[in-house]
Amino acid sequence: MPQRLIYWICVLVFFGFGCALRLVVWHPEGYQPGFDEQVYIDYVNQLEKSGVGGFPETVKNYIVDVQKAEFVYLPPFRIAYTLPACALSRTFHLDAYQALRLVSALASCAFVLAGFLFARRWLSPRQALSVLAVLACAPLQIHLGQFAFIDAVAGFWAILVAGFLWESLQQPQRSVWLAAAGLSFFALCLSKQETAVFLGVFLFIALAVARPLGWSPAPWRQAVVLFGAGLSAVFVLTLLSGGFSPMAEAFTIYRERARTLPYTIQTGDGPWHRYLIEYLLINPVTFLLALGFAFRADFTRQVNAFFLLLVGVTYVVMSSIQFGMNVRHTVMWDFPLALFAVQGIAALSVRIRWPVACAVGLVALVCFTELRQYGTIFRGLYDTDLRFMFRAVRILK
Repeated sequence: MPQRLIYWICVLVFFGFGCALRLVVWHPEGYQPGFDEQVYIDYVNQLEKSGVGGFPETVKNYIVDVQKAEFVYLPPFRIAYTLPACALSRTFHLDAYQALRLVSALASCAFVLAGFLFARRWLSPRQALSVLAVLACAPLQIHLGQFAFIDAVAGFWAILVAGFLWESLQQPQRSVWLAAAGLSFFALCLSKQETAVFLGVFLFIALAVARPLGWSPAPWRQAVVLFGAGLSAVFVLTLLSGGFSPMAEAFTIYRERARTLPYTIQTGDGPWHRYLIEYLLINPVTFLLALGFAFRADFTRQVNAFFLLLVGVTYVVMSSIQFGMNVRHTVMWDFPLALFAVQGIAALSVRIRWPVACAVGLVALVCFTELRQYGTIFRGLYDTDLRFMFRAVRILK
């Protein structure tokens, strides 16, 4: 059998396995939607009832209701999540929760596929296949695809923005990459605005250093398109909300009152290295391999420096928000961590007598530990609460 055919069969098997882990429901019997999930369900039901034309009324009701409510809840602006769920619900006669969970699962599957396709452009075919395997088994990705969480959708759009931007910087003559980056950032701004802000800081810094680092001779076109995409998303949300004032008021109320939520106070704070602890719990082998590769500072492939900057900048921003730390925000890191881990495995394997067998064994070990960590930590767990994760690994009894 030709090696090329074997290769693509392996691609289909790994991708199909990853999709099955996300699409098959692993919830315990009698599961009831969590707090955030119920909010999304209500918004999808409102869209089904009133359509997009009823969105201004939804925003007005949010402003009134949230001021009376004991606790603040999510605003209705994550329309790139609720609108596709509404469309799936109507088309396939699903209830709102099933439609939302399916959107999350499909976004997580698309994240795996996008990571593989980007890796094919930047690494060797075998290394790209290894990235696919690592992403297919990534525990946080599987978990977010199992529930009605928007983070899988936001992570997918975020990694598309970063990947397309890199290609646009490298090939400025091909406008398709820049257009794809702009459209992806527009979709991200309409899905999860917090992630758009985190990524937006990285985009600003990346474009500022692109010329000194030799990534692009003139990145001003990328800056204009990405800024325009973000501005267009604000314009769309303003139109849907019935004006800028109600949209701004709803965002302001949510931002101010979210800091006073007992849950965020209890679980959303910690030292600057909190995310390091969480990744050592969730995905230790991948994280350590990626960390080792990063410390080698191997920038023979410039894309490594680009994604290291992505992780570094977003890490600083995410860890600086008081009562706003949550490992779900970091889902976009799964791709650069897999990218670095696989290159770390390749660097280790070349020193061994049988490099291919060693690399296969190490990738298999990574995938095994990922699935084991998912089964240990996330089976039966709703939110990524560090207290429950500590109990899952028996640090707390």
